[in-house]
Amino acid sequence: MLDFITTYWVQIYAFITLALLFSNFFLTKTFAKQIKVEALERRVAELESEFKHLPSKTDISDLDKRIENQSGKLDTILTQLNHLHVMTQMLTENEIKG
Repeated sequence: MLDFITTYWVQIYAFITLALLFSNFFLTKTFAKQIKVEALERRVAELESEFKHLPSKTDISDLDKRIENQSGKLDTILTQLNHLHVMTQMLTENEIKG
């Protein structure tokens, strides 16, 4: 056995190196590099800090309800203003005629 290793040590060494090279190639294709993972973690942390101050789903729902409520109030004010406009036109016409 020792004679076999001493005779073919170059071929054995080349085979082991080639096997390690292929395994390294397939591992780099399968797994992400640590530098890229850290860069992605930094980006996610930045996005989380940016989105922290944005309103939540319930806040937006409450705001939508308030806007609808204000829209209803504006509609009632608009009808009252229309009545007021008609009355002022009638009074102006009456003053012009009289």
